[in-house]
Amino acid sequence: ESRKAFDTISAVKECYGDDASLFENAGTENMLGEVMDGMVEGVNERVKEEMMKVFATKNVEEKLRKVENIIIAFDNLEAQEKKQEANDRQSARNALHSTKLPDGVSPSDIVSYHAHTTMKEEQNKLLAEISEIEGEIQQMEEQLEKGNSAIEKQMKNINEVGTELERTADVCSMVA
Repeated sequence: ESRKAFDTISAVKECYGDDASLFENAGTENMLGEVMDGMVEGVNERVKEEMMKVFATKNVEEKLRKVENIIIAFDNLEAQEKKQEANDRQSARNALHSTKLPDGVSPSDIVSYHAHTTMKEEQNKLLAEISEIEGEIQQMEEQLEKGNSAIEKQMKNINEVGTELERTADVCSMVA
C-alpha cells in the first residue's frame, strides 16, 4: 500500500536525473528505489504495530465503539425528527383540506367581512376620539365663558368707578 502512495523509482529519477542509471542492477530497474520501497514497508509495519499497542493500552476500540453508538443515536434522533416533520406537514395539509368554507361563502366574502370589521373598529376609535375632543371643547367653552363673565364684571366695576369719578369731578367743578 505504501508503494502506491509514494513512487520511489520516480523520486530517484527526479533527484538523480541522468545519474539514476547508476542504481540500475541486472534484473532490477532501480535498486535504490526498491531499497527505499522496502524501508517504507518496514516503517509502515512498525508504525502499524506501535499504533495497535497504543490502541490496546488506551482502550481506543472501546472509545470508538462509544463514538459509533453516539453517531447511531444521533442518526436515529435525526430520523425521528424528519419523520415528525413529515407527519406535521401531512397533518397541516389534512387540516387545510378539512376546513372548507360554508356554502355560499366565497373568499372575497371573507375579505369583505374582515374589511368591514376593521372599518367598524376604526369608526369606533374615531368616535371615541371625537367624543374626547368634544369634551375638551366643552371645557374650553366653559373657561371662555368664565373669562367673559370675569371681564364683564371688571368692565362693570370700571364703569361704576368711571361714573363715580365723573360725579366727583362734577362736584369738584361746582365747588370751584
